[in-house]
Amino acid sequence: MGVEPRSDELSSRLASQGAMLQELRATLPFVTPGAARADARRAVLDQNVLMRRTVGAREKVFRKLAERYFPNGKPRFAALLVNALQQRADEVELPALAYVGYLWNDGLAFDLGLGWLARRLETLPWRVETGDVESHLEALAHQNPEARRWADSTRESMAQHYLGLLRDCGFATGARVKQLRRPFVPPSAILMATRMLVSSGEATTKVPEHPLFAAMGLRIQDVLDALGELASAGVIGFDSQGGVVRLTLPEGSDRS
Repeated sequence: MGVEPRSDELSSRLASQGAMLQELRATLPFVTPGAARADARRAVLDQNVLMRRTVGAREKVFRKLAERYFPNGKPRFAALLVNALQQRADEVELPALAYVGYLWNDGLAFDLGLGWLARRLETLPWRVETGDVESHLEALAHQNPEARRWADSTRESMAQHYLGLLRDCGFATGARVKQLRRPFVPPSAILMATRMLVSSGEATTKVPEHPLFAAMGLRIQDVLDALGELASAGVIGFDSQGGVVRLTLPEGSDRS
């Protein structure tokens, strides 16, 4: 069975916290791909691996972490993500993989990545503050009924945590003022994104031009080059000539 479709819901979860990479790293050793949400719940609530003092604090941190990486009703997404994360848990690859998972599961992060971040990465250098992101969120409110319900304080918190997410995942440096940068996106992140797209029903011929890669800060040529490297390593089958793409993934690759 394939991975559940990418979420396009403009949720407000960014207002509560960003990438939560520290919590994700601490939880991963206790999670199996086939039972990711249940295992994470047990680790956080019963084993208290995140060392929260009260049951209420444990429940709160589990809810936020699970919304991002172990969402209810998306076991195949969580399985693929956990499998990839556990294979690539170093300081470069884990944040990149987590960012792909975040984009897949959070429509607002995807919208910001595509409509705000991607354009700025094409015209670096950029120094940005929360107000720059808030302006995008305010414009979004004119187009989307859900976004119109967000209070000014909610948009401010979203902007703060979004810039923190970008910093944690390699797209920015700095504290209050962030300096955007084009990060190194490892082949493992491009492979996982490809697996998610193909497994969710995307035509293989359309994969390199999918907006998910633009939201990851990549140009089409970047994607083609990375897919070519993966093919040379024998990980996938890939060829692109005259604008015709041929892409094949090993059987069962949506689970590994």
